[in-house]
Amino acid sequence: MAASKAVKHDAVKAKDKILKAAIDEFVEYGFYGARTQRIANRAKVNKALLHYYYSSKEKIYEQVLQTLAGAVFDRLSTLSDDHMEPREKISQIIDVYIDVFTNYGDNVKIVLYEVMRGGGTLKRVVLSKAYRIAPTFRKFESYFKNEMKKGTIRKFSVIQLFISIMGQIAPVYVGKQVISRVATGLGIDRFISDAVINDRKKFVLDLIMYGIKKD
Repeated sequence: MAASKAVKHDAVKAKDKILKAAIDEFVEYGFYGARTQRIANRAKVNKALLHYYYSSKEKIYEQVLQTLAGAVFDRLSTLSDDHMEPREKISQIIDVYIDVFTNYGDNVKIVLYEVMRGGGTLKRVVLSKAYRIAPTFRKFESYFKNEMKKGTIRKFSVIQLFISIMGQIAPVYVGKQVISRVATGLGIDRFISDAVINDRKKFVLDLIMYGIKKD
């Protein structure tokens, strides 16, 4: 039993090292420029082990996107069902993206790259998680449609709301890292990074509410 647990633990560690190395490789070279040998070298594993866990570069790339998408869906599914004003509900959704993007900053870069190259792999990832997305999405769709019927907000596409939030928040994490590097020497990198994110959240929240709130 102990030996079996040790083997599983080693497998998880190896796969995690490979994914972290792959993220660095994809960020530096993009999907087409990335090489599995360099990923193996970065992870300090042999190429045969890499292919044992991931049969191709495409599979590794897809798993990187799966990790970020899964984290977003998991967090969204745990949000409270308690009634609240639309501004507070949208604020909660934005917080999910901020929390996940903060913890998976490098994955966000790959998502942006994926979107720029057409989003085909990301679409497959999302569709593969439809069984997890559908119940959560229906919950939010029901909430916002109810608010539309009450006349508190305008009619809009709920899926477009989620896409807009992601599109408004994700790019900040690239700029945030640049700002952090500049500010590190001054010892105020954490303050500036947090300030950038907080300002962005307020801006996006105000922008969305301006667009959907009825006069």
